[in-house]
Amino acid sequence: MTIATLNRIDVTPMSPLIGAVVKPGDLRTASDAVVEQVREAVHKHQVIALPGQHLFGEELLAVARRFGAPVAQPAGMAGDMPVLSTYEITLDRPPRADNWHTDISFFQAPPAFGLLSNVVAPKAGGDTIFSSSHEAYNALSPALQRFCRTLSATHAPAEGLRSYALRHGGEAAVRRIDEMFPPRDQPLVIRHPHTSRLALYLSAGGAYIERINGLKPHESEALMALLIAPYENPNHQARWRWTPGDLVIWDQRAVNHRGLSDHFPAFPHRKMESVWVADGIPAVELAA
Repeated sequence: MTIATLNRIDVTPMSPLIGAVVKPGDLRTASDAVVEQVREAVHKHQVIALPGQHLFGEELLAVARRFGAPVAQPAGMAGDMPVLSTYEITLDRPPRADNWHTDISFFQAPPAFGLLSNVVAPKAGGDTIFSSSHEAYNALSPALQRFCRTLSATHAPAEGLRSYALRHGGEAAVRRIDEMFPPRDQPLVIRHPHTSRLALYLSAGGAYIERINGLKPHESEALMALLIAPYENPNHQARWRWTPGDLVIWDQRAVNHRGLSDHFPAFPHRKMESVWVADGIPAVELAA
């Protein structure tokens, strides 16, 4: 009898602050009770790894739909905008995600969860690191926390996304991005809708944020430098070494993530399938 049949999951924390390894049985056949426990584990631990799920294509999409509505990914704006994307690194396709970010924060209602399934893992390297936005906020002084709660930031598609669209779809794809995703103001600090914990809402690698509103340019840059520093603290991080078939689910409102490029070019091949799901809550409704 599987764990899923017994309607319970096994959870082993990666650290006291962030991350857990979860064994729920086969998610393809998991009961609603098991899926809800997995959801609660994501909210509690911010990111969870589920080894050996081997979910790809339509099976990954089917599982993702049990956590929310799949979100079209604008990386495909050179053509269609798929709800399931394949990210493959080869010698001809170098890495491009090795910076801290939370996905598409310029959407009105950005994703609630990210799901990433490993198809091909390099022989060494290529880990994904997750850093807690809750702990980044907690690391600030109370005075700076109060100040940040009064601020918003302007989010827009990053230059990397625009460059990707230009390479694969030409100027028309770039114009499509600009038309569909104008700059949007989002709160600098949000209150998580399920845990009530406060978190910074930004991409610590600098992507998507054009400026912190109400500040002079040099003040915005200086404040951003202060805010992104806690993300580099290893005490705030969970790191996952991929093997084929692993599934990782993370809370997009609670963490930043980055896919390391240390495997390239020595062990270049890395392949992932990704789905983002939303719960329809606009970021502005979560302002602290």
